[in-house]
Amino acid sequence: MKIITATGIPEINERLKKETNFEVIGKDVQYQEGILEILEEKRDIEGVILSNNLIIEMEFNLLISRILEINKDIEIVVFLKEKDDKIEIFLNSNEIYKIYYLDNYEMFFLGLKNKEMSNKDIKKNIEDFKKIIYQERTIDRIEKEPINKEKKKENFYINNIISFSGSYGVGKSITSILFSKYMSKKDKVLLIDCDFINKSINTILGISKHPKNYDKDRILSAITKYHNNFYVLSSLDNFINNYEFIDYSFFISCLEELKNEFDFIIIDTSSDLTSKINNFIYSYSSKIVFLIEPNLSEVKKANTYLEKIIKDYEIQEEKINIIFNKANKYKINERVLNEIYSEKRIIGEIDYSEKYNLIINKNIFKDKDDYEKIFQKVIEGV
Repeated sequence: MKIITATGIPEINERLKKETNFEVIGKDVQYQEGILEILEEKRDIEGVILSNNLIIEMEFNLLISRILEINKDIEIVVFLKEKDDKIEIFLNSNEIYKIYYLDNYEMFFLGLKNKEMSNKDIKKNIEDFKKIIYQERTIDRIEKEPINKEKKKENFYINNIISFSGSYGVGKSITSILFSKYMSKKDKVLLIDCDFINKSINTILGISKHPKNYDKDRILSAITKYHNNFYVLSSLDNFINNYEFIDYSFFISCLEELKNEFDFIIIDTSSDLTSKINNFIYSYSSKIVFLIEPNLSEVKKANTYLEKIIKDYEIQEEKINIIFNKANKYKINERVLNEIYSEKRIIGEIDYSEKYNLIINKNIFKDKDDYEKIFQKVIEGV
């Protein structure tokens, strides 16, 4: 496969020249226009590996569009300087799914080994992958806020609370909505938006944050009936004066009051590792649905978060149910995933859809039964 690189990191170009599957043309291109010049001149190039770390001559999305104008069938691999949801959504819309990050481009080279692996190769790959995932942590442990042990009952949880967790952009809000809609077929369900910084539940559903009869002194008045047995609470933060200094006793009393009104409470949590309220949410949840996007760049982030939940928050591992979300043809080898998470309860996977962030009230996934079966596994034993 003939390729060019334009990442701003010559080492990537040199290492790819040692790979038998690639014929790397020239040195690493250092400017955007240089990519277009080469592609115009050499029409037989089949792939380009580039980053948004080059000398900026045009918007990155425009650069991608111009590359596709020259060769609509070219395979594109992108290295981003940092997480950028707008760019990633644009790339996905153009069927570009191989997205990595410059600060950990080893993930890309590890991914090259996942294409055709023998049993021996898979075993070695698993060990290599674990080393990358569990090497130096980039996020320091956050000093825990002192908690009155009388307020936090050890190993205590409310039986009908299920929380959704995972790193930013993995699809917690949409999946928690779908799960709530599924549960509301038979039970009275309340979905609570506890992502106080990046609220999205009411926006996605197209409802007001406050219902007409809203009373800041009555939490039940803040609940909106969305459809039949499906209710939404988007303003829990209004009942907490300052969420940096949460009144945990009040938070627990709210949950106690709400659990008597609903068969199930579903909580969409924050992906912010500094969010102290997540500690209490996970402690009081009977189940934690942890979403992981099964690509090389996202799994390490997911494991950093999982480690914090289990070790720092001291949450029982048996509570955690893993769903691989937004799975596509470029996902990590299934056998590798199963081995990496062999000690966790894997529920299943939900395929990526281009309509994922656009359509909520219709069937998002090709086979509705598939994700409903996954949701049913979550509630088994509750």
